[in-house]
Amino acid sequence: MALKVLIAGGSVSGLTLALILQRTGIEFEVLEKGDFAPQLGASIGIQPQVGRILDQLGVWDDIAAKVIPMRQRKYYDAGMKLWDEDEVMGKLGDAYVPRFEDTPFLSAYEGHITAFVERCEFLRILHSHIKEKSRLHARTELSSYEESESGVTVTTSDGRTFRGSILVGADGVHSKTRNLIAEKLQIEDQQLSKALKECYTSEFKCVFALSHNKNFIPGGDAVWVYRKDHNTIAVATAPGLVFWFFFVKTPLTRVPNCPKFTTEDMDALIEEYGDEEIIPGATIRDFYQARVKAALVPLEEGIAQKWSHGRVVMIGDAVHKVRLILHIAVSDHAIC
Repeated sequence: MALKVLIAGGSVSGLTLALILQRTGIEFEVLEKGDFAPQLGASIGIQPQVGRILDQLGVWDDIAAKVIPMRQRKYYDAGMKLWDEDEVMGKLGDAYVPRFEDTPFLSAYEGHITAFVERCEFLRILHSHIKEKSRLHARTELSSYEESESGVTVTTSDGRTFRGSILVGADGVHSKTRNLIAEKLQIEDQQLSKALKECYTSEFKCVFALSHNKNFIPGGDAVWVYRKDHNTIAVATAPGLVFWFFFVKTPLTRVPNCPKFTTEDMDALIEEYGDEEIIPGATIRDFYQARVKAALVPLEEGIAQKWSHGRVVMIGDAVHKVRLILHIAVSDHAIC
């Protein structure tokens, strides 16, 4: 049998892998338990090195048409005193960016920029570049798998079977693939099995939101505000919109027991902190009232101790979940 890759999960990692396999001529099937490109989540942050890969996959131009390059960052303390600003996200070198005429950028990344794009739009673009849509199976949830000397057979929750050479779990933080591997390890290594099931912890929650930009922030700007046990970030890199994030410290929890939050929980959090400013003159409540969509979620992080087992391998958030990169950048910048 020719090499064929079965991919469990059709979000960022799964669709990106599918595009790579398509480009290299390797057969694949993508099994997504929900719909492709759902109206879930607020944004995807794209760094220049990621843009370069997306360009190689032929999708960058479609993404670039949807974003405004990030040009300037401003940093405020809890009293809304501006203590630093820079252009590091838009000006990393002397090269000129031909696709964004007023944004100098690092030549090594061939004109790629730092920006945020709507998550559903990003996924829609990836999905649109898969040529054979018959390889994409929506509402097809991984239930189990069995290996043989020649391949792996996947059974879905609706009883269908798919056969391939390997299975790639690209199914996120709550990976079914990872849990199935953990179950298979239960007999031979109970400690490792338990570690896989509980590999992530959470000590922050975050409101991820997308709001109408009611003259909150100039296009291309980003604003950080630092406070004790909670921070905010707002980024205006989509026409007429602003992406914003509200991080709050929480007690440490571990998967699968990280909290799940409701809309009521989010409303209560906004009520508690709503008078605090995200930018001078505009509060968290102002941004929230202008929202297009928002969600309150725990921020899991961790690295799985085992990434593969037999003919099964995991990628992306299924095995290495880091706290939102901009939150890490906030900490790094503050330390400096």
